Amino acid sequence: MLVNWGVSNDNYDTRNDFDYYYSSYGYPHLYGYANEHCNFFVFAPSVRYTWYETPGIRSYSRIALGTMRHHLKFDYANYYWSAYDPLPDISTQKPEQTGGVEMIKWRMAYQLTAIGASIGGNSFNFFGELGYGNLGIIRLGVGFVF
Repeated sequence: MLVNWGVSNDNYDTRNDFDYYYSSYGYPHLYGYANEHCNFFVFAPSVRYTWYETPGIRSYSRIALGTMRHHLKFDYANYYWSAYDPLPDISTQKPEQTGGVEMIKWRMAYQLTAIGASIGGNSFNFFGELGYGNLGIIRLGVGFVF
């Protein structure tokens, strides 16, 4: 069973992305600040084929297919400033433009593991996998079975 939950957050700042030619003449520029927040949840039943198994060591391949809920929220604000003025303090200045988008998407989730290996017992083990899909190409981790 493949169950995965994740959160990411990122801020974008265009403070240094202005045109120096125009800034030398004092023309106003658009300074932008944005925040992106994303969380996702993956649920995908899997089938595993064990190639080799001894007490404490297992090599296997796996395929998982299911669904992913992806929630993205992106907000931005633009501020005008001039080369003669210091950069705006976004905590005190009212933005000229604001906007954003919020999306919830359901997508297919999958993971194909060409080769995987685990070392340890049935309730606790270390594992490494080489594959492709929602969990990436190389996975290393610790597994717990309740």
